[in-house]
Amino acid sequence: MIKFTIPTFDPEKRSGFIIPDGDPYWWLIELNSCEPEYIIEEVFPNIEKIRNGELYWDPYRSPTYGPYDYYTFGYDATLIDFYRNKSIIDYSFGKGKIEVSSEEMFQFIKEWRDYLIKWRESNTKCD
Repeated sequence: MIKFTIPTFDPEKRSGFIIPDGDPYWWLIELNSCEPEYIIEEVFPNIEKIRNGELYWDPYRSPTYGPYDYYTFGYDATLIDFYRNKSIIDYSFGKGKIEVSSEEMFQFIKEWRDYLIKWRESNTKCD
């Protein structure tokens, strides 16, 4: 299970989520560097499509390369390949890969997206 918390934040800047030290999913911390719009408008809708059994068309690739049964997202060195039943977290600096259920990854991203929407709309503390 992906365990994380969102600390209280300064209303002037967006808080990031925290994953406990030693947790195997700590690499996901890099997602804190993503712009909220990326998580809200691109990542979540695309993983929701994959979760629902739809295929993903990559707008940055030629149509001859798709559609795909997975969606890749992330930031810098940490990339996540989201398939319908499993997700693979890949830390590109040779530290390895971790497999997690896509349902866990979906719920994690959904909760983070919901928080970012509240933050964006109110720019005040979200409980």
